[in-house]
Amino acid sequence: MSKRTIKQEREKHKNVMRSRNRTRLLLFGCSLLIACAIVVYYSSKSKTNTIYSYTPSSVELDAAALGRMTNDELERIDIATRNLICGMDIVKQLDVTIQTMYDRLDEMSLRVKVETERNHHRFLERPNDFENSEAYYQMLMLVTVLQQDYGMLYNPDRVTKAGVIEPNEVFFADPRHVFIHGLLQKQNNGTCASLPALVIAVGRSLGYPLALVSTQNHLFVRWNDPANVFNVEVTSKGMNTYPDDYYRKWPYPLNDQEEKENHFLKPMSAAEETAVFFSLRGFCLMAQQRFAEAIQAHKCALKLAPKAIHYQKILQTAKNEMLNRLNEPQAANKRRLPPHPMFQDPNLPAEVNWAMWNQRENARIAQQEEARQMQVNPPWNHHAASNPTFNPIKNTQPHTIIHPQMQNMQQPLGN
Repeated sequence: MSKRTIKQEREKHKNVMRSRNRTRLLLFGCSLLIACAIVVYYSSKSKTNTIYSYTPSSVELDAAALGRMTNDELERIDIATRNLICGMDIVKQLDVTIQTMYDRLDEMSLRVKVETERNHHRFLERPNDFENSEAYYQMLMLVTVLQQDYGMLYNPDRVTKAGVIEPNEVFFADPRHVFIHGLLQKQNNGTCASLPALVIAVGRSLGYPLALVSTQNHLFVRWNDPANVFNVEVTSKGMNTYPDDYYRKWPYPLNDQEEKENHFLKPMSAAEETAVFFSLRGFCLMAQQRFAEAIQAHKCALKLAPKAIHYQKILQTAKNEMLNRLNEPQAANKRRLPPHPMFQDPNLPAEVNWAMWNQRENARIAQQEEARQMQVNPPWNHHAASNPTFNPIKNTQPHTIIHPQMQNMQQPLGN
């Protein structure tokens, strides 16, 4: 091979190497740009999902201003903020700031989002384990993360035996058990008054169509869109779903007239949700003997949900109790009505109210006993996955989904 040919071959080889290096550099640059774009996208998406940042325009509203709003105005304020406002000036012993509570809500939402996306392959691989419903899978992950990572369970101190109802001044004595403030502090147990509101707040931040629903003396959550409608009980361990007929019997038997008059078992509007929070506020204020403020809170509840008969009864009963305690404090104890105003008729004598109360209590106890007998093979659909060993969250501590079939579940009873 001549020197000229060797030189040509070397030049050719150099040109090939230069071309390869340019290609590699171009590919590296493209990869870097794509990586940067992904980081920017998810960073901006994360900021978009941070809906619970401290916003003085909404958080610094007081309960009086909230009570004057229309449903459309209330729709523009998230459920967490409305709940916080109704309890802010009556919840004592706050060990965190309002900003910390909002940061905690953001942390919960992000945690649920990450774990739901990370484990989505489980739904794709075995949809039968999740009722062939992505909505069910998403709700299962939401409940699991909140319960197992954040301890969002029913407060054991508020669980009562069958036939035992705590007096209002006991149950509502600590508003942290009633509003989501307690769930967002170091003490993170709640009741059927606070747990559904917290679950809905986190779920809605992720775009889930969740609604607050009530039955006689109890609140629960409903996944509510045209393609999927199912109830979720968030006061017991694990993912439990029950049909409406279950809530027509538990925790109190419910007749057709009561269901219609009080809009039970219907998804609530923002105004109706806020009416619930004002009613809870009124009970807490009564327990604190702040009677005038309690009456105002019950008036706000009635204004926001004027067609619900039980708010009318509660307001009248609160007025009567205030007059009795202020005018004749000693005699008031003798004339005390049954524990919950929802089951009272202020126009009837105390002894008649007690007779009606005892009748309801006997029916409730009988219904609970029947429910326990049916627990082994319940007729309702739990929407529970068939794989009880599913471990949806991988970290230093094991997590498991607790299914109704795998536990001797006893529903907690609270006021």
